[in-house]
Amino acid sequence: MARTELKVLRIKNNLTQSKMAEKLGVGLTTYHFVESGKRNGSMAFWVNLQKVFKLDDGTIWKLQKNA
Repeated sequence: MARTELKVLRIKNNLTQSKMAEKLGVGLTTYHFVESGKRNGSMAFWVNLQKVFKLDDGTIWKLQKNA
């Protein structure tokens, strides 16, 4: 099951998967797998996401568990 909220965040910020991956310092394939729910993403992935988009802990938790 896809992480719909992660995709919504990306689209709200007018980012392609490629640009989102670049912002987070990960490869496109890695980002795609996390967004599509095929991978969980590392702690560093989620910490970078939180820093880049200035998200609170509750929002990050929701994004992580949305798969």
